[in-house]
Amino acid sequence: MKNKLLKEIQSYKELPEPYLSIAKHIGVENTLILASKFGGSMLYLPGLTSINRQIRNRRIQEEFTGYNLRSLARKHRISIRRAQQIVKGIRLKTENPNNSKHVQLSLFDFDAK
Repeated sequence: MKNKLLKEIQSYKELPEPYLSIAKHIGVENTLILASKFGGSMLYLPGLTSINRQIRNRRIQEEFTGYNLRSLARKHRISIRRAQQIVKGIRLKTENPNNSKHVQLSLFDFDAK
């Protein structure tokens, strides 16, 4: 049915709203795909803020060393508490002699001065 419709439609301008607005941005074929998959239902797409937040959180987790929480919070313009929540539960990845990616510091790792 979609193929028949696609052949019949000569221009996106023939489409009624809301299809007209959608087809302007993604094309007639993609509009028909959306209509066939989600037609009759309410479709809500959150703004790009949620995607940006997910990417920011992943970057913070990758850059976290265990000692740079304050600078990461400043860099990403979030509170220190929010940065703590983002890195909570992740294990630090560092180089160690056992070739293990996860390291737990010992009380005896530091020289007393």
